[in-house]
Amino acid sequence: VWWDIWSVPATGGEPTLVHRNAAGVDASPTGDAIAYNEARSVDGEFTPGDLFVARPDGSDARKVADPKADFARWSPDGSQLAYHGVDGIYVMDVETGETQHYSDAAGWPEWVDEDTLMIDSDEF
Repeated sequence: VWWDIWSVPATGGEPTLVHRNAAGVDASPTGDAIAYNEARSVDGEFTPGDLFVARPDGSDARKVADPKADFARWSPDGSQLAYHGVDGIYVMDVETGETQHYSDAAGWPEWVDEDTLMIDSDEF
């Protein structure tokens, strides 16, 4: 697989490998966690694997969703993750793992505020 997550100093310097075979990283608003997917190759094509939450250095990783849960984005307060799943958009409470199906549309979720998502989709 050709995707890895790296931490790169904004002021310059050497990159540090955070996680091999991973993609789609998003940092929490507080900077104390990241969400990312395993990067899988299926017939030579990138396919998102399981969704994980970890510390910014990649430690303490825990699986929070099954494969094809991608485009994860943290809510403004860092308590929830919105992501695209197999059959639409989901919102998950990061602490409890409770997940709700938000929309049947396929697309990329992005938080506007704690109560509103924007979804890039052609299915509404």
